[in-house]
Order: sequence, then C-alpha cells, then structure tokens
Amino acid sequence: VSPGATNAERFLGAAIYLQGLAAQRAGDRATAMKRFQAALLYFQGPGSNRRLGMLLSEIGLHQLDSGDLREATATLIEAVARIWSVRDDMALTRSLRGLAIIAVKTQQPVAAAQLLGATDTLDASTPYRQMAVARDRDLIDSLLAEIVDALNLTRLNQERRVGAALQVEQIVNSGRSVANAVIGHERVGEIWHAVGAPNPAPVREEVSPAFHSHTC
Repeated sequence: VSPGATNAERFLGAAIYLQGLAAQRAGDRATAMKRFQAALLYFQGPGSNRRLGMLLSEIGLHQLDSGDLREATATLIEAVARIWSVRDDMALTRSLRGLAIIAVKTQQPVAAAQLLGATDTLDASTPYRQMAVARDRDLIDSLLAEIVDALNLTRLNQERRVGAALQVEQIVNSGRSVANAVIGHERVGEIWHAVGAPNPAPVREEVSPAFHSHTC
C-alpha cells in the first residue's frame, strides 16, 4: 500500500484488523497475530495514526505474552505515540495497560499501579466505559494480582488514586517513563520523533518521584 492509501484500502485494513480481534476473542492467538500483521500494510499513509496505534497495541500485547519485553515495549510506546499524535485520549488505555504490565515485570510496581489508576480515569471519560473495562478485564485482573504481590493492597490503592488524578499529558509522560527504563530514553525518543507526536507536559514534581521509587 502506498503512502497515499485510499479510504478503500484503509477500510480493507480495518476489516482485517477486526478479523484479528474476532480470532483473539475466540482464543486463536496465532490467527489473530497473522491478521494484525496483515492489517499493518493498510495503515501506513496519512490519516492512519489512530487505527495504526490501536493495531500496534494488540501486536505489542501479543509480543508481551511471548516474553519479548523489549520488543513489546517499543511497539506499545509507538502505539501510545500514534494515538497521542491525534489526541484520541480514550483510545490510549489498552496500550497504557500493556505498559503497566511491563512496568510491574521490570520492577516498577508503583508506576504500574499509577498507570492502572490513570486508565481507570480515561475509561470513565468514555460513554463506552463498561465495554472498555470488559475488553481489558484480563489485563486488569493480571495487573492487580502482580501489583499486590509487589507492593500490598493498601499501597496499590494509594498509588492507583494518585494515577487517577493525573492529567492526560502526565499519563502519557508516565508511560514514556516506563518505556525509558526498559529500552532507554534514546530509543523512546527515536520512536516519538519518527511518529511526529508532540511531547507531553512534564509530570508534576510531587508525582514524579513515585515513578522512580521502584521497590519490589
């Protein structure tokens, strides 16, 4: 597909992407990944960032399940960058929850808890809140169990409330901080620059230390 992909081509890509989601819901992860990879070809042109970001979220989660944390981190932070570039804030939650899983697996449980709270808030802003929560129930349940193991229930709830109070710019910046710890500032910067996404505002001074107090 050329950079000037037509609406018809993007529609075809969307249809293939939906086939992947259907296969994923049916438990056929191999077919889902094949469909997602095939759909990538149709979302390379102008106007495709939102759909491409959502697609990359699914691919990144598959990479995460396969145990490739670095590759999954790069894919998920690109997903965040692409969705952020068009400011479709409600579409950020799946990639951010993926980064929260990466955070807890890389000794960043406070960041994971705060991202979990932040995505709760993003979901609450959409009329499709129940659908979004149901879609991500497996991710949320897994995160809760792993964060409680790393911290404790009281601390989880405290940090989740901190995350719930963050502004969207701060949430995105926090996702970047998690990625920085895994693949490095330079790699994250390269991905952000290649997408052309605007830099989010810095995290508030009183919040940022929590994202660097990684005790497990």
